[in-house]
Amino acid sequence: MSLETLIDRAVTGSGYDRAILAMPAGERRMANVRKLMRMAREFEADEGRDLRGFIDFVAERDLIAEREGQAPLEAEALDAVRLMTVHRAKGLEFPVVCVADLGKAGREDDSALRISDDGRVGIRLASIGGGAIDSSQLAGIREQEKLEDEEEEKRIFYVAATRAQEHLVLSGATDLEKLPAEGLLEEPMRWIWRGLALELAGSGSRHEACGLYAGRDVRVRCEVLRPEAVDELLPAVDRQPVTPEPDPPGLDALGAPALAAVPVPDAMAVSRLSYSSLERYRRCGYRFYLERALGLPPTDAPVPAPGSGGEQPADELPGLVRGSVVHLLLERLDFNQPGSPEPSEVADLIESAGHPVRDADVVELIGMFDAFAGSALSRRIAAAERVRTELPFAYTLETGGRSLLVNGVVDVHATEPDGGGLIVDYKSNRLGESDPATLTEGSYSTQRLVYALAALRSGARSVEVAYVFLERPEEPVTASFEASDAPRLERRLLELAEGVAAGRFEPTETPHRRLCGDCPGRPALCSWPPERTLAEAPG
Repeated sequence: MSLETLIDRAVTGSGYDRAILAMPAGERRMANVRKLMRMAREFEADEGRDLRGFIDFVAERDLIAEREGQAPLEAEALDAVRLMTVHRAKGLEFPVVCVADLGKAGREDDSALRISDDGRVGIRLASIGGGAIDSSQLAGIREQEKLEDEEEEKRIFYVAATRAQEHLVLSGATDLEKLPAEGLLEEPMRWIWRGLALELAGSGSRHEACGLYAGRDVRVRCEVLRPEAVDELLPAVDRQPVTPEPDPPGLDALGAPALAAVPVPDAMAVSRLSYSSLERYRRCGYRFYLERALGLPPTDAPVPAPGSGGEQPADELPGLVRGSVVHLLLERLDFNQPGSPEPSEVADLIESAGHPVRDADVVELIGMFDAFAGSALSRRIAAAERVRTELPFAYTLETGGRSLLVNGVVDVHATEPDGGGLIVDYKSNRLGESDPATLTEGSYSTQRLVYALAALRSGARSVEVAYVFLERPEEPVTASFEASDAPRLERRLLELAEGVAAGRFEPTETPHRRLCGDCPGRPALCSWPPERTLAEAPG
């Protein structure tokens, strides 16, 4: 389902369209909904069917630009014939509506590979003796998609037909002499004819009848344009071709203007980047391309061999769940009056993440929260003039004559009494014997660069970026930057993003299971063999 259709379904299914049309300036509100649908269609054409990406894109427009303008509202009293798509007409009504081209049958997807929404795969294979053989799943997937497309076709027609207040004109070509049994994705005029005027098929060129539809008396007039009835139905003036006006004298002597060809730049595969995107690109450009540019989802990673060291203990809280829960807890931290979270609150968060609750995990997460809440860095944040948590940011980089949007979210942004900025990022990594400073430099230096430039671009005269590993909150790793550092930071960030802008997406030089295990390209697309991509250590 396209993003545009998803929004349309949500608006229609929830009754939101009727609700806003009943509000003051309802037509304006509905026009803005249609504008959002158009934005979704344009985004999908550029970036693919990425719902999370579209939500971020809309949010970023609010961050980097003035308030999005209202959608233009076409006055319904305008004395003109208006042409518009069905989606653009949604929410509007007109005295007379014409719906044309209803004789065009729906087009079935005849591709050799089909993937259903529930994950079934159908494929057509070439046989050795010529021809093709369909897999057992292909016919079922094709039939299901035809049913869904048929329902969508009728839903769109309903929207178009209900725009008319007084008079509805439906036009399309069909064969009245050979009305076949009802089928899927046939031309709409066939099922319209069956529903409204099947008994009129052989009644001549013109016929009128009244019928009861949805409890209302409706007059239906049919005009069937056959070759022998052209003179009867079309006035003589409509049967004559329109003669164009002659060209002004001397027009041929002007010649074509000499215009230089405009070079067409290569389109960027990705137009927006975050720290995590840059980090994923650094690890493997090819996987980054498959997931971000092509939109391929991760696969299920093979189960590590017992004793290989790659398996996670069955009862251990996964790192992603651990980090998500502790971040949610810290979002609620009142720095001026820190209080320990209730065990039941922590247990609910673990359970909502889909993981079994263990008392040891609850105790550990509360301990991490309390340790940071009582740290010197937490007290420093409490003394700041302004504190914002989960603060989004976005800024642009100019590269190769085009703009690349960099966006993200910081855990904590504080404005200190001296006017400087403080950015804090929580890390829930298990440190073991690792040194926090070494780990930060090796894994988070790019993120620190992105954060610092965001603060300096926003007008801060200085900023300090602090990484706090929650296992050792009294050992934050900090780095300070001044406004004069901004050009240097920007150059460095451009160097990191240069490969993305130039369209270079090479596979990693050090494949291993942790990086490659769930990569969508590993089973068949990657140039590395399985013994490298499934190796426990980089090589």
